[in-house]
Amino acid sequence: MVSQGAYMKALLGIASVVGLLAGGPAVAADMPLKAPAAPYYDWSGIYFGGSGGAGRLNTHWDFTAAGTFPSPNPTDDATWVGGGLAGIQWQTGSWVFGAEANWIATGLETEATCPNPTFHCVTRLRDYWTAGARVGYVMWNALWYATGGFAEGSIKTRAPNVATGVNLWTTSTNHPGWFIGAGSEFQLGSGFILGFEYDHVQFDTRTHNPVPALPGDVHTIKADVDSLRARLTYKFNVWR
Repeated sequence: MVSQGAYMKALLGIASVVGLLAGGPAVAADMPLKAPAAPYYDWSGIYFGGSGGAGRLNTHWDFTAAGTFPSPNPTDDATWVGGGLAGIQWQTGSWVFGAEANWIATGLETEATCPNPTFHCVTRLRDYWTAGARVGYVMWNALWYATGGFAEGSIKTRAPNVATGVNLWTTSTNHPGWFIGAGSEFQLGSGFILGFEYDHVQFDTRTHNPVPALPGDVHTIKADVDSLRARLTYKFNVWR
């Protein structure tokens, strides 16, 4: 036979369990909810893609036959630029370090009246390439970076007759130089990244020798380019 004390203890135990079960949802509702973790944007990996935008070319001529001709005035032109790119980068904390190469074609061409007004002095930047380092910082789910390094451009000149358009001579010379720039990038998901970049490219002064050879028309060219381009790249992380 169960004693009265044991019977009372059993009733108290059952009442406690029922109370816990009944009060559980209310207690849980009163507890603060933990905020979901913010998504992690990993910028490490190898990427490739393309860019396009607008550029401005500034050129200055000097004829080396001193006393033969004065120099044409500096000239500039603004039009399209665009090409392909590839790079690699690695993230540690909020910092991102990398290297990138770009090839950029252009429609940039400057024109001025030559010292002999019968002809125009035309400069054409057909394309150029850059290779350099990138250092960035991740903030507001975007990558903000600076870049700089080596550049080289293919610059052609010609002297067409104003009346006929026939060239008196042409030249073609590669100009090495340097570039510096800054930009920002935003991950679109599935490995795609949208970015915007401004660059200044300074090409070294080089001598251009006319073909056919005309010693009095040997000249040097100084040129620089400023560009603003949108970028779309695809990244895959080789360290995962």
